[in-house]
Amino acid sequence: MFNQYKVKFALPKIGLIVIGWVIAGSFFVFSEYFGIIHFSIPLNINYNNEYNFAEQLITTVITAIVGAAIIGSIEVFYLRDRLRKRSLGSIILIKSLFYTTSMFLLITVGTFFYHSFFTGKFFWDDVVVRKVFKHLFSHSFWVQITGWGVVIVITNFVLQISDKFGQGVLLDYVRGKYHEPKEEERVFMFLDLKSSTTIAESLGHEKYFEFINDYFNDITNPIIFSRGEIYQYIGDEVVVSWKIENGIHNNNCINCFFDIESEIRHLQSNYLSKYGIVPEFKAGLHIGKAVAGEVGVIKKEIVFSGDVLNTTSRIQSKCNDYNVKILVSEDLIAKLHLATTYKALEIGEVTLRGKQAPTHLYSIEKSG
Repeated sequence: MFNQYKVKFALPKIGLIVIGWVIAGSFFVFSEYFGIIHFSIPLNINYNNEYNFAEQLITTVITAIVGAAIIGSIEVFYLRDRLRKRSLGSIILIKSLFYTTSMFLLITVGTFFYHSFFTGKFFWDDVVVRKVFKHLFSHSFWVQITGWGVVIVITNFVLQISDKFGQGVLLDYVRGKYHEPKEEERVFMFLDLKSSTTIAESLGHEKYFEFINDYFNDITNPIIFSRGEIYQYIGDEVVVSWKIENGIHNNNCINCFFDIESEIRHLQSNYLSKYGIVPEFKAGLHIGKAVAGEVGVIKKEIVFSGDVLNTTSRIQSKCNDYNVKILVSEDLIAKLHLATTYKALEIGEVTLRGKQAPTHLYSIEKSG
């Protein structure tokens, strides 16, 4: 199931990397071409005999597409999870070194392709090999390596900052979407760890911190794959938010909770061997209008405010009262299409703390 979600999540990212690299590669070729034209005139060189613009552009674009597809796939499907717990600086350094080495190999292979294809000779032909080695020790080759190295560092930096801010949030910052307060309808989920005080006392502060950190790390993929955005970590609680279309589509907001449950169940042996306990959690979900806007000067954040957050928190707090793992408001149930995947079990009207009017709540279970 997660492989299917990961592919859906990965393809747009890989596509953006491919587009970015093709644009960068084309820019390099155009810059090189106009540089050659500029210097060939005073040196009285016929650049048409020395440099074929169309062939260079085709080779560079193909290399950029292949390189971006390979590196983007490694990034999303492998390195992203393996390096998640490292510092931002070490992640960028490790990835940049790895990808620069990969780009060195790709440019070398691309050079073999260029001289083989456009001369009609095999890769291992002496003429092709000599031309490739001549290029490897040329000024042009190291200019390419430097240029692509910069592109790789920028790519990694953007991907890491995007993950740090949360999925889609970096783009909102760049666009200035929330520079002025904006009201929008959203789905919120408050996910709270059960018996956190007892766990903290039994594990001790440092071990408990590791426990919480592992838990937050392990629930990240289910949240991302459900197209959710991690809004806040509040102690042992995680606040997840969905744009209305993302949360409602395919019951993503409900899938998220049960996918987290499935992931933790899959990892329970790891938790038992390391901590002697498996995380248990409860969640409240609600839908409503919130005002979103940038706050802060030195440390900027996009902050949501509105009754929907208070109500969602109060809904989550009622899980223990009814001995259920998940409670959902009637307003959100009305928007979902649970069909045969889930069944909504009516709890009834519940008076939430600080609310005058009662809220109709449902618990959710998987069908079958």
